[in-house]
Amino acid sequence: MKTNHWKRVCLAVRVGLVLMVLPVAAQAGPISAFGEPYTLPETITLIPAGFGLFGGNYVVTDKGSATVDIQPVVGGAPTVLTDIGIPAPNGSGAGSGPIAGVFLPASYGHLAGDFLAVGFDPSTFVSYAIAVNAAGAQTPLVLNVGNTAFSDVAVAPAGFGSLGGEVLATDQFGAVDVIAPDGSVSLLARVSVASFGLGFAPAGFGSVGGDLLVTDAFSGNIYAVNPAGNVSLFATVPLNSPEQTGLRQVAFAPSGFGPFAGDLFVSVSGSNNGGGIAGSVEVVNGAGAVIATMQQGALGAPLDPRGLTFANQGLLIADADPSIILATPAAFSSVPEPASITLIGIGLAGVARFARRRRKV
Repeated sequence: MKTNHWKRVCLAVRVGLVLMVLPVAAQAGPISAFGEPYTLPETITLIPAGFGLFGGNYVVTDKGSATVDIQPVVGGAPTVLTDIGIPAPNGSGAGSGPIAGVFLPASYGHLAGDFLAVGFDPSTFVSYAIAVNAAGAQTPLVLNVGNTAFSDVAVAPAGFGSLGGEVLATDQFGAVDVIAPDGSVSLLARVSVASFGLGFAPAGFGSVGGDLLVTDAFSGNIYAVNPAGNVSLFATVPLNSPEQTGLRQVAFAPSGFGPFAGDLFVSVSGSNNGGGIAGSVEVVNGAGAVIATMQQGALGAPLDPRGLTFANQGLLIADADPSIILATPAAFSSVPEPASITLIGIGLAGVARFARRRRKV
């Protein structure tokens, strides 16, 4: 009996020690500054060929300065493409800069190829969507739409039912809206308390492949919306501190992004208006489990992330620090699965029991 018990204790000790050296708290790897200065950068969008001389660079919506900026692909300082400068309706207070944007597809007529910048006035919750061409000229598509608060925007892929090729926008009243080429706004789904980021899951991404994924700004919930407007809960990302306010933008990793190819990256905000210190970027797999995390910014600075975009160099993150930072796969520390955590507990419990027995001898 004593021999069998000793074997079980030794096994528990070995399991505990082995699991304790797994990369559950590995040193966050290369993270570097990429573009600055900004006031409050929100989203980063790759510029397609044909948008003036800017193709291959990035557009950054700078909410704090109310500008749409061009970020060079090689990094460094941005230049202003246009100043949105939306005045608040009826003198109700200061206007708000753009939060997100997308390049308009061919179905949007004379605005096709323009960058559509969206945002809202926080004092009245009146939204706007303004098309900006390569010369910086602005054309309102949607202006002064009440009871909405546009926070992110994307073009639906061809396979997304009858909405393929149309612009979908989240608003902070919990909805997903459709912005039609004629500027009309209609409701696709009522999703959450405060809808924020959105992205289309690729085919084969768990049970939600092909669906629209929408984050909640006041919780860790990610919802799936199908073309018919049906809503289901896909995943819940734990908020790791009281300072984390909720989820923001999302992006799917390309095939070359190390062990996280095809996974969903989600920014967790450390504040509502910048300056937070406890934000993070979480990696979620097709089963809805968080498998990795990044919790620091460039050179160990605090992190308050917003928009995410994958580039040749790695993952670009709009950090409300404020700057654009660049992260490689090595910047992410693995998160243990619940079963692994249980095994660690068993191993450590075995160590403790053995130690107590030794003291009694």
